Amino acid sequence: MSVAKAVKQSAAVSADGSHKNVPMPESGLASVIIPCYNQAHFLHEAIESASAQTYSHREILVVDDGSTDNTAKVTASYPGVRYVRQENLGVASARNTGFKQSRGEYLVFLDADDRLLPEALRVGVDCLRQHPDCAFAAGFCRLIVADGSLLDDEPSGQLSNLVPWFGHLPADRVRCRQRFRPLVRSRG
Repeated sequence: MSVAKAVKQSAAVSADGSHKNVPMPESGLASVIIPCYNQAHFLHEAIESASAQTYSHREILVVDDGSTDNTAKVTASYPGVRYVRQENLGVASARNTGFKQSRGEYLVFLDADDRLLPEALRVGVDCLRQHPDCAFAAGFCRLIVADGSLLDDEPSGQLSNLVPWFGHLPADRVRCRQRFRPLVRSRG
């Protein structure tokens, strides 16, 4: 999982340089964007982990990338979770659709077959607030098997057990990257 600051005002500049019909991000809101393509059997775990965050100022969006399973039905069973459907264009397009539909100052991209630890949003947002020059906060993940159990009960601390990826953000593994360029650059 990655927590990134949304820079929608830069991403939505039209050819004449104006910002047309683009709302500014809501201050402090974290948007959890879950792209999903035929992963309904895992989706409930991703939604529940996003809903169980200690950082409560959040929105959850599921972007259905043309699934043929019951992704819509699973999403509908969670009040307050927004559902957006698009034709199957791939995970990158689904993430971009989520970005365009989101309202948050902070963005979290969570794959449908991943889960967040309960403090992931709080830790990521706190990190970005403490380091306003950062565009990005990321952490390590722990590998799980299809039934949701950990591949290893306790990580040994070796990198072979912890994979740098954006699916999970263990609170004790957060690192701020202060030398990253902004994820979306403004013109001019």
